[in-house]
Amino acid sequence: MVLENQENHEVIVLSQEDHSLPLNPNYGWMLDFKNIKRLPGPRFSDGTINWQCPCMAGGSLVAHRCGHQFRQLYICMSENDHDDVTVKCPDQFINWSACMQNVSGSIYDDGRINIECPCLHSPLAHRCGHLLREAVQCTNSSKTNPRGTDCVDHFIEYDLCLRSFDK
Repeated sequence: MVLENQENHEVIVLSQEDHSLPLNPNYGWMLDFKNIKRLPGPRFSDGTINWQCPCMAGGSLVAHRCGHQFRQLYICMSENDHDDVTVKCPDQFINWSACMQNVSGSIYDDGRINIECPCLHSPLAHRCGHLLREAVQCTNSSKTNPRGTDCVDHFIEYDLCLRSFDK
């Protein structure tokens, strides 16, 4: 076992042999990590959708004026089939996008997304928020018409990240 101190961090490097030995009592605090209760992600263990997940803005995406369209989009994208998510829910995405564009403050007149909109605060703070930020930045710098059609892959990455917390 090799111990290194780097500023405020202690790095422990274990060999395969060290890893198979019982934990040294000096590092018993590590056992506390086993007791951390993991909050549910966008899906509960039974497969139902957790509409209150922080990734859904703690429910505000769902309770938002465009929440009905968002729920329809999320349910469609969550269906357990093998269809490509980039093509399986275009109507739901367009309906949700159109609704969001009509909400004062969330979409600018030129089609850019207002990253400062309170409707995005919670999703951007989520563990996958960096991917949503990239998707919004891509959309905002997009030159396509309609704006952002070249950014679908970024939104898919965000969705896949959210789904990774289901497991």
